[in-house]
Amino acid sequence: MVNINSNKVLDVHNADASDGANVKIFTDHDVKNQCWIIYTNEDGTVKLIDSNSGKALDVDGSGTSDGTNVQIWEDNGTNAQKWRPVKVENAYYKLINVASNKALDVTSSGETDGTNVQSWWDNDTPAQHWRLVECDTVAGY
Repeated sequence: MVNINSNKVLDVHNADASDGANVKIFTDHDVKNQCWIIYTNEDGTVKLIDSNSGKALDVDGSGTSDGTNVQIWEDNGTNAQKWRPVKVENAYYKLINVASNKALDVTSSGETDGTNVQSWWDNDTPAQHWRLVECDTVAGY
């Protein structure tokens, strides 16, 4: 998952595998905590599983406010972990969280390593556009 604004990938901070580990953007090092397995749910939404921990991309506390943190959490099938992919153009997508109806967003359109990822109202900016690329790393968990 490459953010098209920063050209950085969706990354779990320090390869932390615990519930609540923070998600940010970082330079692509093709490591497991930067590779996501995408599963389609029965309702047509998707869940993204961190290949390092086996945990799901999750909106903290099912929050619905702009700026709610995005983290990983045990896969529990809640709407906080369900995302609706919306094709923007070519190979770019935005991911809309089912619980909040907000987009997966890089805070303040940041471009530096370690910039936090949050949920934010769908403003269709490049900070919310993601390109799916295949990981070279073995992504099984």
